[in-house]
Amino acid sequence: MNIKRINATAIALTTALLLSAMVWTSAMASETPRLDRMAEFLSLSDDQTETIAGLFEAHRGRIDALRGSNSDEDPWALREEIRAERQALAEEIGMVLNEEQRARFQQFQDRQRERRRSREARIMRAIQQLDLSTDQRYAIQTLIETQRAERLAQRAAFRDELQTILTAEQLAELQSMRENRRERRNR
Repeated sequence: MNIKRINATAIALTTALLLSAMVWTSAMASETPRLDRMAEFLSLSDDQTETIAGLFEAHRGRIDALRGSNSDEDPWALREEIRAERQALAEEIGMVLNEEQRARFQQFQDRQRERRRSREARIMRAIQQLDLSTDQRYAIQTLIETQRAERLAQRAAFRDELQTILTAEQLAELQSMRENRRERRNR
């Protein structure tokens, strides 16, 4: 009975890791739309955009290496290492920006952090009440990351498809509507 349970857990974790790797790859392929949104939001120059694209690529490689080398270690430790790598990326991006851009970048990060915290707090409360094993926590964290990456990929696919449907005038109007919405949020 215990061997079957261990085998089932091993299969579930292996499947979750493979799915996570596949989705991580597809999410990273959609880094260009993220960079485009950042460039627009922060009014980046072409040089700044190119520099930040290089930073994204370098940190993506380091995160991939962390995931590959630490696959047998504690998943929570790996999560913290990845979080530290993402923080280092944010700091390096900050060095590329001017004072006004840094302030806007900080606002954007704060807003994203708050959204993440409220979502994560609800999930963590539920996880703590369930008395989960380390393997179960890792599987749930992988599932959460997979869902997040799938949402990003789905958004990018939607935008790409939308561009093939709308006329140039409609796309320009849609862009104007988005900018107006962003301005209202940033007030």
